[in-house]
Amino acid sequence: EDLLVAVATKLVGQKRYEEAFEYLDAVYRRDPKYPELREAVQYLLYVNAGSYFGQKRYPEALSLLEELYRLNPNYKHPGQNATVGEAISRLIDQIMQRYMAAEDFSMARNMLVRVAGSYGDKQQATVDKWRAELVKLAEAQRDRARKLIDDQKMREALAATNEMLRIWPEVKGGAELDREMADRYPIVLIGVQ
Repeated sequence: EDLLVAVATKLVGQKRYEEAFEYLDAVYRRDPKYPELREAVQYLLYVNAGSYFGQKRYPEALSLLEELYRLNPNYKHPGQNATVGEAISRLIDQIMQRYMAAEDFSMARNMLVRVAGSYGDKQQATVDKWRAELVKLAEAQRDRARKLIDDQKMREALAATNEMLRIWPEVKGGAELDREMADRYPIVLIGVQ
């Protein structure tokens, strides 16, 4: 087992992660309680996640860090001060920035729900930061829609209302504005066969 773990560690250094995993898997099948196995697996997960991060393959990196977190939430990579939880937080920031830049608000909201459900208060600051950003954008659209209603620009107000709901459906005053728009500017769709 010592030799297999040593070979796996060498393969990780060569960025041959799948091969390293195969060696560690062989150790696991022989002796799941082998003392060096847990540390070697954690090392592999962290370094492989870092490789994916460098390639901007953030979902893959997150998947590996989440597995590492399940194994050891206090893991600190040798020579670094950050825990795996802090690395996950930085990675979530990257993923959220990507969603926000693409205006993929549905995926951004889903990510926040997933993170809150998976980590609870351990990632609360990250969740709160991005939730506040989404709410701020939705509030801007809500306020814009209100001004457009006052200016009797109903079509533009409807577009702003729809954008508000697309960004953050639970924004304060959003449901009321949506109902008001439906009452004041009803849209009738006619289907023709």
